[in-house]
Amino acid sequence: MKKIIRVALMIVVVFAALVYNNQHIEAKSCLSDYRKQARVIEKKMKLTVIDTSKLTIEQITHRRGKVLIERVIGRVKNAKGDGKVINAGGNEEYGYGYICYKGYIKDFQPGDVIVSYLLYNPETEWHDDIIARWDYKLEK
Repeated sequence: MKKIIRVALMIVVVFAALVYNNQHIEAKSCLSDYRKQARVIEKKMKLTVIDTSKLTIEQITHRRGKVLIERVIGRVKNAKGDGKVINAGGNEEYGYGYICYKGYIKDFQPGDVIVSYLLYNPETEWHDDIIARWDYKLEK
């Protein structure tokens, strides 16, 4: 029964992401405004999401059976697609200071702010087992 519920939840998340994948949201230059804009997406998708600054390595590595979605707010640094996580909140020591956008976002420019949602595999407890990713470019 649990497996059926997990599969159904995954289908809902994937469907919602496909429906809202091309959505652009106007944003201002302040991080709290970006968080407010990201919550608009979350409400439309009906998700429970943990911000990168509040996510711990223990939550990631002890998640078996739980659906864990991480929200990453980042800024594109260069034309190669390298990015800096701006909502790491001290988690840089775990490698949360860097994110790559090449291959995930089309038409990105240095300085663009992007909200990414990372869905961790609920069947494992590996820290890097992300089974889906959705990126939304916030317009300036």
